[in-house]
Amino acid sequence: MDNLKSFQNLFNHVKTILEIKQKTNHNRCNDFTVFTALRNETDEKKTHTTFLYEILRPNGTHGMGDAFLKDFFSTVLKIDNYDSSAEIYQEYSFNSSDDNSGRIDLLITTTSAWYPIEIKINADDQERQVSRYNKVAKEESDISKVYYLTLNGCLPSEKSLYNLDAKDVICVSFAKEIYTWLNNCVVVANLNHAQDVAVAIQQYQTLLMKLTDGQQDDAYMDAIKKTISASRENYECAAAIERSLVSVRTEKFKKLFEDISDYLCDNELIKKHLSENEHREYTSNLYNKDLERKIEKYYSSCRNNWPGLCVEIKRKNNIRVFLEIEVEYNLYYGVTIFDKDMNKITGKSKSRKKGVCDIFDDDDWKAWVVDFFKDDRRFIWSEYLPEEDSPLNLRQCTGLLYNNMYDDKGYKDILNNITKKLGDNLESILKRGC
Repeated sequence: MDNLKSFQNLFNHVKTILEIKQKTNHNRCNDFTVFTALRNETDEKKTHTTFLYEILRPNGTHGMGDAFLKDFFSTVLKIDNYDSSAEIYQEYSFNSSDDNSGRIDLLITTTSAWYPIEIKINADDQERQVSRYNKVAKEESDISKVYYLTLNGCLPSEKSLYNLDAKDVICVSFAKEIYTWLNNCVVVANLNHAQDVAVAIQQYQTLLMKLTDGQQDDAYMDAIKKTISASRENYECAAAIERSLVSVRTEKFKKLFEDISDYLCDNELIKKHLSENEHREYTSNLYNKDLERKIEKYYSSCRNNWPGLCVEIKRKNNIRVFLEIEVEYNLYYGVTIFDKDMNKITGKSKSRKKGVCDIFDDDDWKAWVVDFFKDDRRFIWSEYLPEEDSPLNLRQCTGLLYNNMYDDKGYKDILNNITKKLGDNLESILKRGC
């Protein structure tokens, strides 16, 4: 076959389908919703947990009784037999006798079962998070499954699973199960002449469509699948593209970290803050072979492989403080601490609390350190890049922000926004640690 012509034909077909999808989505609903106006589209607690809790509550202001909750059992939880004793809790805190503690985003209980639901939009997993929820559910009922709700139904990280088998976690997504359930809720609301409730739910669906890049539009994906299946040539072209995607994404990941590393190495504030020898030691090797290896494995190994680069900003009493940029799902930065032998100190190391508190003479720093040891974190503090409410997701590789990485101007804008955020905060971080 004429490889170049076949590739071009396939690209043209798929491009046409995506252009129709984009135009249809734009005509069907613009991006404005009440959530957009309130600037809290990705807020897991204030927006998503709160909205779902209100819709699920049998005595909620929607006035539909337990109709929504009943359908949630079958559509999302995949449980056929609805238990009318079901109750729903938001931000349920637990603290058992064996120091197993936490706060579950949504918890549904019946007389015989607990169903913990952990919601993740952009936040990264906490240490042993899903494992802890599984343990408390098992203690309280015969059900020991945890529902892990994300935009696209991905698995929790290894640090969240801890020693828990992935089969004990049920992954559900906003793009599929939740969106389908909300469709059913709209039907129920309309049948009961509750148009205001239906409109509110549809606004939330519009938000989900935006956050999941319109992945609910199965009709367009079906059209693409049919195009690929139409001929052997189309399939071979698509397979070749699929094989190249990991390499393409890896190279773009490397490029981004190389450019961020160059910015840190050349930053005058860092050069001024550190002595000449320290700067040469800690910034010349920011981008190293170990980091390259981690990036190479990032798209083939989901577990315990978080590429990161860092620069040391202070050393005191055998404690070393680093500004670190890391990726689990999203790109983020913050402050981490190590001992003199470069072993990372986490919130588990309670005996180091006073030493870490004394590194910077600043009340905000001390408050962050207290929370660090209380919550058993890896970072003293961290924030998403380039923006807190619109982080760059390098794992799922979807959405407008990530797609812009492959446009020259778009990539420059992303990099400029990242370095600007770092630059705006560097002086304070170097002096105060936060």
